[in-house]
Amino acid sequence: MISSTTATVALTAHGFSQGSKFYTTGATAVGGVTITGTFEITSVATNTFTIDISAVGTPSSSATGGGSVVAYTCDNLQQGLPLRFSIWDERIYFDCAFAQQTLCQLNLYQSLPLLSASNTTNFLTNRYPHVLREACMASAADFIQDSSEYQKHITALGAKIARASVDNDGELRGIEVEAYTP
Repeated sequence: MISSTTATVALTAHGFSQGSKFYTTGATAVGGVTITGTFEITSVATNTFTIDISAVGTPSSSATGGGSVVAYTCDNLQQGLPLRFSIWDERIYFDCAFAQQTLCQLNLYQSLPLLSASNTTNFLTNRYPHVLREACMASAADFIQDSSEYQKHITALGAKIARASVDNDGELRGIEVEAYTP
């Protein structure tokens, strides 16, 4: 497609997933670009899929082809329910492809405004003063090198953070619990 950085690949019953890596070798120029290398699959249909070819250039014309000796492999993501994710270059990557449409929630964490004479409170001091106090006590015990007091406050801090997470439904949102009877 002219002025597009994507190419549609026709491959019957390919079974590939969006986000998988598609590697080609042996291609000839099509529309002014040679599609050889590793490309991310950006969308999937039954017998076609689209790859991002921005790394090799922008086609100068619409064309089909690519050569008769093109070889390919695909690092295909298995479908399932992802358990892990990572953020890299402002993109979210999952450990497998979603088998079905899924609603995801991504929490944003950022630094709090610094406390000063003109800004005496922030979210942490207003909502979790008991957690902040315990963290300050642990820090003070660590500073004076009182390991028993430090350990006592660290244990209490962990319990208070866990309780705050449960109170805010941060740990339990969307969880389904099944009863198991032996």
